[in-house]
Amino acid sequence: LQSDLGLYIQSLIKEGSVKVAELGCEELGRLEKLRLEALPPVIRLAVSYLLYSQLETTKGDGKIFDLLSRNLEDTNLFRYVNAVDFSMKLMSKEFSSTTLTPMLTAELVKYTKMINELNEGFQSNFQDGMLAGNLRYIEFSICLLEDLAKVVLDSNVAEEKRSVAEILAKSISKVLWKVGKKEELDAAFPLLAKSGASILRIYCRPGGPAHQEGVSKLARFSRRVFDHLLGREDIAALDIMNAIVEVDIDEIRSIVTEEHRQTALSIAIGNASTSEGSAFILKTLKNSNAAELQSFLQTCSSNIQMRLTVLNIILRAKFLADDKLMLKPFVEKSVSRVLVDPDIRPTAKLEIVQLLVSAAPAAVSSSVEVFALGCLLDQRILSANSIRCFATFMGSRPNISSRNIPLICSAVRHHIDLLDSNLDADETLGICNAIQQITGMAKRRKEDWGNVAPYLVADFLNSLLSIKIPKVKSTLLLATYNLLDLVDNFGHEYLSTNLPASTNELFKITLQNHKANYKFTGRDV
Repeated sequence: LQSDLGLYIQSLIKEGSVKVAELGCEELGRLEKLRLEALPPVIRLAVSYLLYSQLETTKGDGKIFDLLSRNLEDTNLFRYVNAVDFSMKLMSKEFSSTTLTPMLTAELVKYTKMINELNEGFQSNFQDGMLAGNLRYIEFSICLLEDLAKVVLDSNVAEEKRSVAEILAKSISKVLWKVGKKEELDAAFPLLAKSGASILRIYCRPGGPAHQEGVSKLARFSRRVFDHLLGREDIAALDIMNAIVEVDIDEIRSIVTEEHRQTALSIAIGNASTSEGSAFILKTLKNSNAAELQSFLQTCSSNIQMRLTVLNIILRAKFLADDKLMLKPFVEKSVSRVLVDPDIRPTAKLEIVQLLVSAAPAAVSSSVEVFALGCLLDQRILSANSIRCFATFMGSRPNISSRNIPLICSAVRHHIDLLDSNLDADETLGICNAIQQITGMAKRRKEDWGNVAPYLVADFLNSLLSIKIPKVKSTLLLATYNLLDLVDNFGHEYLSTNLPASTNELFKITLQNHKANYKFTGRDV
């Protein structure tokens, strides 16, 4: 920005002397093809100002708003353009972009300058539009409030910035409370649920305004929005419910009754695949006592898809040791039910196995993990990701895997057979990389793997004869060298005697190359 070009562009923007004609479809098409996000800061500043100037002239071409949403992040435009002016020009247009408003508000809270400008212009520019029920103004204010909440709650933010952010957040909150009283603004209630969660976190934080000013208005607003959404069984109710249960003020927490909890839980279970539903279920799992937990898990057990969703949530989350112990029976039973159910997609089953073998500490008993891996082979759920599960299992459970060598050998053979099928090169290479990883770990446990290594070498050599892709062939050859480190002279004689002629010839070349270039002998050769 300090280059001659940068200083010149900044001076033009400050003076406001640039008159930009309306861009046509051809010019906008050229801009669309550019990687705007990767342009140098000085060029991005010029593009941002060019697009901003179009807000005065454009009749609402959707390309303008898509380009703005791509170019606003980390722009320097707001050093020179008033935040209120930009926002009001944008609010006067009709646009369908769902990313532009959140992107804009995230930029507007980055520096104290923009927050101060919004503070000064909020009442005269935004308040009336919100009270009139204009959803664009309400959405903008709520997105802004959510970003202000992050500023207010961040302990690393400078005190001056936090102070002006809290003033603006309180101004927005008070208008939203008035909006929440209006019966006719039914469409705004899902948006208000998001605002309610942010308001609660700002006002009810330790040392926040609620502790000095009281919470009666806040409680009435939260109760009204929460009851309205809960009565419609709207998933948006979970946003505000999650915030209410986090608050340590009795007047706020008393909003939620046991009946509310059960209704919210029912909504969450019905929407468990969404971020709001899974977050609520996770909170329930972590905050319930033993009896409540058993009741909830019993409810989830009635439907296999629900069982799968809750199983995913549990395996991805971190729990205290006592909670894990209570959840373990449900998890183990769910694993066995999900993996044998024909209605569950193979990719979903594979995802569960991946989570199981990578869990640290283990989420289930070793017998359940072995059962899960066996299901992949039994149901022919075979791919690069499935053989990686066995590699992960060997890495994370070395002692258990050494007691299940036949299973791992079977997995390697099943996946070696895939190399002759019409897989794409990346998938084939992924399988060979995982097999190389498995043989690398086997090489470190010679006592366990020494007896089976010759048989796997024979399988690898047979496959090497038919592989045409050089990179795949070299990877599988490295896996063969790993196993040859485990094969003694008796194994060499066994292979020479029993391999077919063509494979035997390849074995001799491979063994000679291994001894000459790969095997550690302790001597300089």
